Amino acid sequence: MIAQTECTLEAFAMTERTIANSTGQPAHVVGVHEIAAKGRKSVAPGQAYSVFAAITLPDGNTFLTKPIVLANASQTVTASLVERNGVFDFEIAATPGPFPNEIVLVNECPYPVTFTVTRD
Repeated sequence: MIAQTECTLEAFAMTERTIANSTGQPAHVVGVHEIAAKGRKSVAPGQAYSVFAAITLPDGNTFLTKPIVLANASQTVTASLVERNGVFDFEIAATPGPFPNEIVLVNECPYPVTFTVTRD
C-alpha cells in the first residue's frame, strides 16, 4: 500500500504566499513553524523556493534527496522510493503543476516523507 500525502504551497498576489497543509498531519516549513493539519499560513514572497525531502525506513536508515530549486510558482514535487536488488533510490522530481501559483508536494513512498521548503 502506498501512502498518499500532499502538502501545498500556494502563491496569492505578489505580496504574500500562502502555505496550505492539505494532509492529516502537521507540516513544518522552515521559517514558518508548524502548520496544523488542514491549516494555512501566509509567508513573504520569494522569487524561488528550494525543496528537499527525507525519509526514514523501518530499519532506521534515513535517506535525503538533493535539493531542487523551484523558480516557477506552479510546480508539483513528487517524492519516490524505488528498491532494486536491495538498493534504494529515494528522489524528488518537479513537474509543471496543475494549478497556477501553487506548489504541491506529493509523497508516493510507502513511508512518511518530510519535505523541507525554504525561500531562496
